[in-house]
Amino acid sequence: MMPPKLYFLVPIVVLIYLLLPFHGGEPHSVLAEDMPGVGISLSVDNAVISLRKEDGSFEDVGRIEGDQEYVEMMWKLSSRDAKHPSPPYDTMEELWKDWPRQLRRRTRKALGLPASADVGLLSNMLKQLLDLPTDTPGLVLRELPVVISFPAMYGLSQEDIVDAASYLGVKTLYGQHIYQPRNMVAAFAGHGRGLCETYQDKEACRQEGLQMPVHETLFVEYTNNALLLNAQIMREAHDLGSHDTSVYADFSLGSQQRDGGDELPEAILLFLQRYYGTASPAPRKMLAIITGQDVGDEIVEAVKRAVQAFEFELDLLVSEPEYVTARGAAELAWRSLKLCESSEL
Repeated sequence: MMPPKLYFLVPIVVLIYLLLPFHGGEPHSVLAEDMPGVGISLSVDNAVISLRKEDGSFEDVGRIEGDQEYVEMMWKLSSRDAKHPSPPYDTMEELWKDWPRQLRRRTRKALGLPASADVGLLSNMLKQLLDLPTDTPGLVLRELPVVISFPAMYGLSQEDIVDAASYLGVKTLYGQHIYQPRNMVAAFAGHGRGLCETYQDKEACRQEGLQMPVHETLFVEYTNNALLLNAQIMREAHDLGSHDTSVYADFSLGSQQRDGGDELPEAILLFLQRYYGTASPAPRKMLAIITGQDVGDEIVEAVKRAVQAFEFELDLLVSEPEYVTARGAAELAWRSLKLCESSEL
C-alpha cells in the first residue's frame, strides 16, 4: 500500500505520462539510397498507396476497397457525436478529460492489442495495402516508413493513424509536415502546392513557406459511398493537427447512393454558406480540389455551380483524382527522408 504522503504524486505522474510528446510520426534513422517515399491515403470506403521515386516519378501501387465494417466505422466517426479530445490538445482541460481514454489505449497496446477497435480496422486496411506488390523488384512495403493521409472527421484523430501503423510495426514519418496529414493537405501537396524547394533545410523551408501564396481552399472527396467536404485556408502543405476545421460528410450522396437531381450542388452550396456566411468581407477567389475514384462531369459541374452561385472566382484542380492524395503523402514522405538524410550527414 502506498504511504499517504505519496498520494499527491499520483496526479503528477499521470500528467507527465500524458504530456509525453505526441508526434504524427517519427524520423527514420535507417536510410537507404534511392528509398522511395511511401504515401497512403485512407478514404471512407477505400484506400490507395503510391510511391515517390528518386527521379520525381510516381508509381501508383493500387487500391483496396473497404468492407462493410470499415465503411460503417467511417460513418460513425463522421458524426459530431464522435468528437472527443485527443492529442495534440488545445487546453489542459482537454488533456484531463481525455486521460481515462488514454490509459485504456495504452493498456491495450501494452497487452499487444490495437489501441482501440477502430485502430484494429484501420490496421487491417493498412496491412492489405502494404502487402500489395510493386514494380520494383525486392521492394517490401511493410519494411518502409510511410506517411498516411486520412479524411477529416470528428472522431478520427492523429493518434488513430499513428497507432494503426505502429500496431503493424510500420514507422510513420514526420518532417516539415509535423503530423500525419489530412487528405486535404496531402492533395494540396499532390498538386505541387505548398512545397518548398529547400526541403533539406528545415529553417530555410519554413522561411520559404512564409512567403507562399495563401489560398481559400475547398476540398471535395467523392466516393462510392459518400461526399466529403473540408474547407480551410492553405499556404504550406503542413497539417498542424488542429481540431478547428470545417468538415461535412454525407453518406447518402456517394456516387452509388444517388438517383440524380440537384443534391450535390445544393449540399456544396449549403456548406459554403455555413462556412463563409459570417465572413466579412467574404473572399472572392477559391481553390477547389476534387479527389476520389468516381470523379466525373457530375461532381465537377456540381462544384462549379455551387462556387459560382456563391460568386467566387474558381481555380479548380481535378487531375489524377484517384491517386493525387496518396502521391502528395508520398511526396511528403520522400521529403522527410531527405531531411533526415541531410541531418545525419
